[in-house]
Amino acid sequence: MTDKEILDKKDSPKGEKKPGSPALFAVLFLSFIAVMDVLFFVLPKKSFSDNENRPLASSPALSPAIVSDGSVEGYFADHFPLRDSWMSLQLAVRSAAGSRESGGVILGDGGWLFLSQPEPDMTSVSSGVAAMEALAEAHPEINFVAALVPNSLSFNSSRLPEGIPLYSQKELLDEIASGLVLTKSANVYSALASHDPAALYYRTDHHWTTYGAECALSAIAPALGIEFDASDFEMLTVSSSFEGTLASKSGRHGVTDIIGAAVPVSETPYSVTYPDGSVFGSCFVPEKLDGKDKYAVFFGGNFPIIRVKTAGETGKRLLVFKDSYANCLIPMLIPYFDEIVLIDPRYYYDDARLLINSSSFTDVLYLYNLDTFVTDTSLAQALA
Repeated sequence: MTDKEILDKKDSPKGEKKPGSPALFAVLFLSFIAVMDVLFFVLPKKSFSDNENRPLASSPALSPAIVSDGSVEGYFADHFPLRDSWMSLQLAVRSAAGSRESGGVILGDGGWLFLSQPEPDMTSVSSGVAAMEALAEAHPEINFVAALVPNSLSFNSSRLPEGIPLYSQKELLDEIASGLVLTKSANVYSALASHDPAALYYRTDHHWTTYGAECALSAIAPALGIEFDASDFEMLTVSSSFEGTLASKSGRHGVTDIIGAAVPVSETPYSVTYPDGSVFGSCFVPEKLDGKDKYAVFFGGNFPIIRVKTAGETGKRLLVFKDSYANCLIPMLIPYFDEIVLIDPRYYYDDARLLINSSSFTDVLYLYNLDTFVTDTSLAQALA
């Protein structure tokens, strides 16, 4: 029998197992499963993932529904042993195979990451516009302003892989603006379009930079009846090692961003009151720079309601309906108002209309990233 015939022979010599036999693989696989099971029950469970910046699934209550509702699967997936390492390995494999997406994040050129663009929910959009107009009609004494912010995809699309489908955010913003009659629409898109797109957004995070927010104020400030001057503020670098939520979601690491904070040259004394009654003398929370979510340096993150009271004596009081995009912009509005009340409808369950009726607000600002506005229904619910 020739060597070729031996190599081509399907059966191994008697009494000798072929390397890589099904039995060997079965033993190795079962051993791996056993080790993972032990680690799953032995390792401590975390309630929050710093790396992904989100709460982790809690242990599901025992009931017949836990099998069908996916709670067991979600709990196991969130607490799988060495989860972060597996995510990084998965990204490496996917990238080697030419994947352009990981964890709902588009992998762009030059370290840029983009949140996959959701399809606009036009029913939600229409409801939001109608609710805003109804509130403006009920309060003609208040100046209502809408500032909807396009995301990074609008201006950095050249960094995307080929073939990524996009809708025109500018066209959608124009359509929303056309439906606002009693509510002023600040043209944030045009204000941003005249600046370097690479400076307007973080590469590793879905937020805009403080510089982007500063540029947008050239459109927002006139609508609010204030004269904003960027030279009245000093841009301080507070972190050079920011790795945002998109890096966490995708598993792609190695690129960091710089976080800047705009601080007024001549500060107006003010206080910030949180829902639990705690009061602080600054809207900046530097302790957050020691954690994973460094963007939370602005106000410490998202809360249902925050009250900022100043000693400005301007005669103006502002109510802001917001998402997290507003957090880095609001510090630049503090010198122009006696009070600023921030409401995040995603977490606010009280009656917003009652708050407006019982307060003497001169201005109301809707400040949202476009993605939030076109997918989230909480604003319309809060104004209903």
